[in-house]
Amino acid sequence: EDRERVYLLFQSVVAEKSECDFECRIFRVDGLQRWIWGHGKIFSNSTGDAVKMLGMVLDITARKQLEEALVDREKEFRSLAESMPQIVWATRADGWNIYFNQQWVDYTGLSLEESHGQGWNKPFHPDDLKRAWDAWQNAVHNRGSYAMECRLRRVDGIYRWWLIRGVPALDEGGNIVKWFGTCTDIEDIKLNEAKLREKNIELERFTYMISHDLKSPLVTIGTFLNYLEQDLAKSDVDLVAKDMHYIAKAAEKMGRMLTELFEFTRVGRVRQKLVFAQWRDVVDEALGMVAGVIASRNVHVDIDDARVLLHGERERLVQIWQNLLDNAAKFGGDQADLRVHIGVEGQGTATIFFVCDNGIGIDPRYHEKIFLLFERLDTSAPGTGLGLALVKRVVEFYGGTIKVESRGLGFGACFRFTLPKAFENAEAKGDDT
Repeated sequence: EDRERVYLLFQSVVAEKSECDFECRIFRVDGLQRWIWGHGKIFSNSTGDAVKMLGMVLDITARKQLEEALVDREKEFRSLAESMPQIVWATRADGWNIYFNQQWVDYTGLSLEESHGQGWNKPFHPDDLKRAWDAWQNAVHNRGSYAMECRLRRVDGIYRWWLIRGVPALDEGGNIVKWFGTCTDIEDIKLNEAKLREKNIELERFTYMISHDLKSPLVTIGTFLNYLEQDLAKSDVDLVAKDMHYIAKAAEKMGRMLTELFEFTRVGRVRQKLVFAQWRDVVDEALGMVAGVIASRNVHVDIDDARVLLHGERERLVQIWQNLLDNAAKFGGDQADLRVHIGVEGQGTATIFFVCDNGIGIDPRYHEKIFLLFERLDTSAPGTGLGLALVKRVVEFYGGTIKVESRGLGFGACFRFTLPKAFENAEAKGDDT
């Protein structure tokens, strides 16, 4: 395969009276194939005619075998890297990128050419770039591996959390010659960690509730049972009636707390029948549940004329508006003309529901706190502090979020929330139900 190539090369050298380097394969006397490197030079006489060629050859079989082995290893590495779900990368000792697999291109939208050199830092979140560089520099100093978490920008502009690992390749002298590493998407893990932290906070509040909120009515009952025993001994009818009243109120409060707590824990754990329901029907049912407090406070309720089909557990959906309406009526303050506006903005999974009132309002400092378990800004008001926590839990079960808008005391409050999962099947069915 090499004979004609080398022959033509020699012909060219002779014609041009020049010199050349070449590599080719030859067969030894024993039939073994060897690689050689050669150098040849044409010598001319005084008239300029080529008279001879002198040259030398070296056996380079070992070098060629090593090169072929390296090429095979490179092919194996790339094949393995391209088959991995993670991003795989390699850099020179100074951090100059020399390789990314296709996963990097697909995720970042950057071509391999754009990513070479220092192009690797383009997708990094600005707040994480220095931290990533410092982690690598520390690994360089220690000549060891490193791992760090950071955010990388996706092709659509969204940042996700990734775990980046790097391992140095060392020469015989212990010097770093290359870096190899992977990037693993840990966005879901980070979200689950956040949810776990939230659940731990919730568990702590449950513990506090058991030790304090539920204990309080028991203390009241125990105290007035003691008084009742004394007042019965004195045959004091008025005091006995007073004792019984406080005992009954404490028992009623405990029963209400246990009932609401039971409902809270059932959300997402005990599934009910899924149904299609018009939004207006759900709101009307919620209004019926709080008709007493609405009438007693003479609350005027305005409801938007919107046709929205929901899909979910009807009782849970009703609980959202029931608790928000009950909350608006209870915290109307001294407002003589208490009004509540219930409505809808947008459409589909982007639909925003709202319940707004002109009641006492909420100090911005407590906008997050009011959704926590057993949080009551006004301890003199009726209720257990579970209503808004239950609303938040149901909203989040349907993949949504809820927030309160209020400039402060005296400016009313508006609760806005979404229920994306309540539209997933409703959109397919259409709103002709």
